[in-house]
Amino acid sequence: MFVVLPLSSTATSIVMSWLVNRTGGAVLIAMLWHATLIGRGVVALGLVVATRGRLGYRHAQWMRSSSVLSYRGS
Repeated sequence: MFVVLPLSSTATSIVMSWLVNRTGGAVLIAMLWHATLIGRGVVALGLVVATRGRLGYRHAQWMRSSSVLSYRGS
């Protein structure tokens, strides 16, 4: 986590600067790109909240149950 945050912040800054420079100083495009990043984070947070942090947990627990192992063995 301590490495990912500085690297992602640096990469985001570089891309945002490139977008602003490439569009001739139009900040709107950079703002729209930033909004898509925020939107992804909101969707991911919504999934975590909606599933109470157990997204895929029941499936993994089901795969480890003894009834599944005995079913596969027969």
